[in-house]
Amino acid sequence: MKKYFRLYPYCHLEIGETNSCLYDISSGKMIRVNRENAELLRQCQENVPIESINMDLGILDELIKMNLGTYYANPQFIEPFFETNDTKNRIFGKNNILRQMFILTSTDCNMNCKHCNTDSTVFRKTGCKIWPKSINLNALTQSHWRKILEAFYNLHGEELTFIGGEPFLEFDFIKNIVEIAQEVGISKFSIFTNGSIINDTILNFLMENKIKVYIQIFEVDENKFKAFTNSDIPSIQIIDNIKKLNNHHLDLQLRILITRDNDNNVKKIVNTLQKETNVKDIKIEFLYPKPDNSYYSKKYIPLMYDKKREFSHVNVQKMQFLHQYNPSFFGQITIRRDGKVVPHPMLLTRVIGDLQQDDLFTIINTEEYQEYSTLNKEKISKCSTCAYKYNCMDDRVIENFATGDLYGMEYCNF
Repeated sequence: MKKYFRLYPYCHLEIGETNSCLYDISSGKMIRVNRENAELLRQCQENVPIESINMDLGILDELIKMNLGTYYANPQFIEPFFETNDTKNRIFGKNNILRQMFILTSTDCNMNCKHCNTDSTVFRKTGCKIWPKSINLNALTQSHWRKILEAFYNLHGEELTFIGGEPFLEFDFIKNIVEIAQEVGISKFSIFTNGSIINDTILNFLMENKIKVYIQIFEVDENKFKAFTNSDIPSIQIIDNIKKLNNHHLDLQLRILITRDNDNNVKKIVNTLQKETNVKDIKIEFLYPKPDNSYYSKKYIPLMYDKKREFSHVNVQKMQFLHQYNPSFFGQITIRRDGKVVPHPMLLTRVIGDLQQDDLFTIINTEEYQEYSTLNKEKISKCSTCAYKYNCMDDRVIENFATGDLYGMEYCNF
């Protein structure tokens, strides 16, 4: 008898202020529903008898066909797979797990890209950037680094990521840190580079230590590349280096940064890289316009604001994570070579601790670090009322620089 309708426990209904959706945890899909159907399902989930609901019930039969719910003769009390109950957090307190440590290896670069500002303002997601030269790269001793890496490992640390500037300008430092890290038990490494400084010595080092390499790509056309980077480095040199890395089966990702100078050439860049290097993992990134950047691509502005393109497979773990934590900060920390600790590799002036004064465990237990780590969707006004919040990996750093507020909402079209 069709008296009541309930969604199955793996189907979560989320009703936002201006949008609503179903999270089908069994298939990993997020299904948008209109306001009327959302209200119908809300009443069904509260065991309101169908005969009391004066609305079009067509969606209920559709959901039955999709195996997302069914009719019942009596009211049902179904425990969902996903729920926003924070009792466990209140009992067990802070999460003291770190997975990734970024190390600011170099503030300098062997290129002089015209879009790359030398101050601390950021117009892009995680990647290479020239930073102010005021950071002392020799403040920490080898003993300091051993203590830092031991503490990171004891906090469940898994991966060290070298970033700059151009990290390979400090190759001896990288070798030293990798050696110490391996001695304390860390075995996963990655590096962000422009790909120009990869000789046989560096290649062998990358191979021996199975280091993942992220290479920033600007152009493949020789003349455009030189104009873009203001350097005498030929683009073919970088392509040849990518070929070497790929031929030796290194874990490799190419990141094309789109600006006003290459936005009409993106397809050619991608096709050339695929044809010349055989690298499969190629990612598109943007130079963002705010607060005051003139090098961004007006052509790609719609994609910068399009959150839908970042939606992906959903599951209980992802939804629970986004309910509790922030993807820009949780489980990671960035160490400057002067010992200063910051919450993100692109927030180098947002100092939350000093490893010459405190240990890593003390720093990540401060209220300031925990505020970054637990900056979840419920704490961001616009996100808290959005139904898509459990499938949105927004970037708080880009939003912070665009609005001057870590809680800001500029790059969102919902």
